[in-house]
Amino acid sequence: MKRRLNTAKFNTKFSYYSANVLLIISVIFIFIPIIWMISTSFKGNAELFQFPPSIIPLKPTMDSYKALFVSENKYFMYFRNSVIVSFSATILCLLLSVFAGYGLSRFKFKAKPGLLIYFLITQMFPFSLVLLTLYLFFAKIHLLNNSIGLIIVFISISLAFSIWMLKNYFDTIPKELEEAAYIDGATKIGSLFRVIMPIIGPGIIATGIFVFITSWNEYLFAYTLSSSEAVRTLPPGLALSYMNFMKITWNGLMAASVVAALPSVIIFAFLQKWFIQGLAAGAVKG
Repeated sequence: MKRRLNTAKFNTKFSYYSANVLLIISVIFIFIPIIWMISTSFKGNAELFQFPPSIIPLKPTMDSYKALFVSENKYFMYFRNSVIVSFSATILCLLLSVFAGYGLSRFKFKAKPGLLIYFLITQMFPFSLVLLTLYLFFAKIHLLNNSIGLIIVFISISLAFSIWMLKNYFDTIPKELEEAAYIDGATKIGSLFRVIMPIIGPGIIATGIFVFITSWNEYLFAYTLSSSEAVRTLPPGLALSYMNFMKITWNGLMAASVVAALPSVIIFAFLQKWFIQGLAAGAVKG
């Protein structure tokens, strides 16, 4: 009996320490590129290609960050475009997903199973398959080099996943809550906004963070559909500003990338509590 207890304690401690070691290793692998990006952004041109490379800059400089504020640099124009397009796509995608997810969760109709399967199938293929067709279609309806076109594309990329996510959140809410609201005189729309949505608020925030980050980081469609600098977003803007056939300005690119990452970091820092709650709520179906 004592031997079994000792064996069980050993296995528990071994599992605990093994999990912690694996967690530490994972965190190190995740943070190495981030640390290297920040370090490179503070290096001068002479220190970029020295060997062996240094993690901590020997002569740190802010020149790469100062260059972002030069009037000739169009970085903040790209930044503004990304903010407008990403936030617009996030708000509109959430609005559509809330109504679609609620309808799929609460109403029964013949096309419902097929519709859910269709949404799932759309996530099984790379979106690059429709890139050429989308380009030709947008050219005909005059949505190339247009922020509205980018917003529509970013919504379409995240919409199916968002609907699935929010449908699962709606499924966890008992219908008795809505029935009680109906007794008090609420309509379906009123019960949705006044009763259901406050409860699944963390789920909506979690979905919104996903949509925003996806839109903020999207490169392929943003590059293909916006050749004009006036509507270009950050990912293609950075690629074209700091990368060419002759050279790559690594310190400038890393400085611009650090600043570009700040909105996502700030949003997640403020909303991480609700984000985690939303993921947990979506994982459990009542």
